[in-house]
Amino acid sequence: MRTLDLPAIEAAALSGIATERLGGLLDRGSFDFVADFSDWFTMAAITAVLGVTPPTEDETFHRLNRELDASMDSGVDAELEGPGLRARQHFNALVESWLDDPPPGGAIEYLAEHQQEGGVEKAVLVNSIRAFFHAGFEVPSRFLGNAVAALIRQPAAMAALLHTAPRSIRRSRNWSASAVPSTPSAGPVRRTPRSAARRSSAARSSSR
Repeated sequence: MRTLDLPAIEAAALSGIATERLGGLLDRGSFDFVADFSDWFTMAAITAVLGVTPPTEDETFHRLNRELDASMDSGVDAELEGPGLRARQHFNALVESWLDDPPPGGAIEYLAEHQQEGGVEKAVLVNSIRAFFHAGFEVPSRFLGNAVAALIRQPAAMAALLHTAPRSIRRSRNWSASAVPSTPSAGPVRRTPRSAARRSSAARSSSR
């Protein structure tokens, strides 16, 4: 990561793709922040760091991504493991294609050129990059959604943020809860909080 010009990547992401994307969305009047912006933005950001073209996000991509997420709960539901392993193989193949023909200027190029020096088996490297890629768009998107939901509930904080925001974002003063109709409050690994919520509800019912 030290070989990358991260400030330049950050500047391009914030002043370029983010501002352009938000400018178009604000013209609609209302939009789903997670589906229309944060999922897209975090994918653009992590692929910029890796130096690769974002994969096509069709139904197959989203299905495999859901299966990979769900497999993290395979310890309590063994049926989730098989689809998750197949999804992992799919994304690993994508990473291998990047390493076999690395685009210039990103982390993948550096890793491809120096993978022999690190003494790490290729399978371990591929799995590590896949996990880094996946966490790079999945988790930050949820963070952004939750942050915007919190700002909407705190008008003073939203006003302070807008005061320092790029001009294209300041154009709108109509941010409201309708902009984020479905902001997740937890990441993809949610079996524990779901189970805890059910047990807590059951305990309250029995106590009555």
